[in-house]
Amino acid sequence: MRRRLHGLRQLVPAGPRRRLSRWLRARGFKPDAHYTVRMEYPTSASNSPRWNPHPELERIIARGDATYRRSLETIASYRDSLLEIEARSQDPHEPAWVNDWLPALDGAAIYAFIRRRAPALYLEIGSGISTRFAARARRDGELDTGIVSIDPEPRADVEALCDRALRVPLELADLSVFDELSDGDVVFLDGSHRTFMNSDATVFFLEVLPRLAGGVLVGVHDVFLPYDYPAELADRHYSEQYLLAAHLLAGNGAIEPVLPAFYASRAPELDSLIDSLWPDRRLDGVEPRGNAFWLGTVLDQKPPGDQVPDR
Repeated sequence: MRRRLHGLRQLVPAGPRRRLSRWLRARGFKPDAHYTVRMEYPTSASNSPRWNPHPELERIIARGDATYRRSLETIASYRDSLLEIEARSQDPHEPAWVNDWLPALDGAAIYAFIRRRAPALYLEIGSGISTRFAARARRDGELDTGIVSIDPEPRADVEALCDRALRVPLELADLSVFDELSDGDVVFLDGSHRTFMNSDATVFFLEVLPRLAGGVLVGVHDVFLPYDYPAELADRHYSEQYLLAAHLLAGNGAIEPVLPAFYASRAPELDSLIDSLWPDRRLDGVEPRGNAFWLGTVLDQKPPGDQVPDR
């Protein structure tokens, strides 16, 4: 049934869908609610965004504007190849710009970073549209990149695109797979976005991120820093970006922001670069921006696995 409903959603453009969702929420209906977590008290006095933006996080993130510009220029260098990707595709193994899960800038970043870095491994937690962009980059660049998927139930059929598939939640996976990553490799996290006891986001930030080798590029999807989560996501209770914010505020020298997409779309000089990526009229109606937060692990870290023992 969920797959049939998803098919119906594809018939309605993203903009009207979001407006309908906001209209329903304003009237007390929660269109995205599937599960109920019963609590003995409210999550806060007001379940609404607190920062717009967080002043100190904005200062910290803004220090990397030159780096973000270079990242956007890297993406722009593959503009011709990106424009070969169709807005809508009937091939289940090909990426498309119009989809429910991955805004255009995030798909373009996955594509361009893989083309530029030619990683030995691309490892993603949460698979589907992102897998298709990664596989397209591998094919177009004639790369030997191995694609590893960790996802108990991908939103799309990606088995044919993966070299290895771990069909378990991250919290049940053998984390030693992350020790195979080295300088130049890429990780992309698009999981539950919630930090509960033993959830995928908790495991990623407390066990996976500290054990990664230096020189690994990490993308975390649905991160809006230095802004809070948007009001329309309040009822989803996303929380993983607060763990990333704690890393940044504490001055964790083991990670460096590479491209915070949501921030870049609100910085005028960077947003003009984003607009220049989509000049083709065939892409009218495509959501051009993104909300993945890309960061790099620094090269002078300890060897993989030294900080966090296997459970």
